[in-house]
Amino acid sequence: MALSADTFKLTGSAVSDIFGGIAARKAGETSAQGLEIEASNYKEAAKFSRENETFVRTNMQLEQYQTDRSMYQQVGGQRAAIGGSGFADSGTSIYLAMDAAKQGALAKATITQQGSIDIAGYEEQARSYESQAKAADFAANAARESGKDSETAGWISGIASIAAAAFML
Repeated sequence: MALSADTFKLTGSAVSDIFGGIAARKAGETSAQGLEIEASNYKEAAKFSRENETFVRTNMQLEQYQTDRSMYQQVGGQRAAIGGSGFADSGTSIYLAMDAAKQGALAKATITQQGSIDIAGYEEQARSYESQAKAADFAANAARESGKDSETAGWISGIASIAAAAFML
């Protein structure tokens, strides 16, 4: 039996399909590894955002404590000055104390509001990074599976070409 040009074409096609499938699997694996690194980076960024939330909460509590302390010192200093001058704790002195308390409450509310805004921002940022990490993990799995499927398809196509070439002999 003589080998025909079609036999060589089918054999070449088989080799091409098989090695193409293997290359596609390796490419899928490489892509998956890159996506896993990307996911890892997003997870790390989310972790830092969560840590920043904690720092903001702690800082907010410290600033509130400092504001309370400052307010109490101011009101206490005013009361001591009024009492030391021989005046009663009434009239203008009460208005001064109320004004200091209002200013302290306003400062504390501002700190709380800004802290809450910062915390919400870090929470949103962390959720965004976590979503991006999940998407990258999903894409990595899809790339890995696609590569495996391509290799399987290459083997099947290659075997079919070999079988067709064998029937031609």
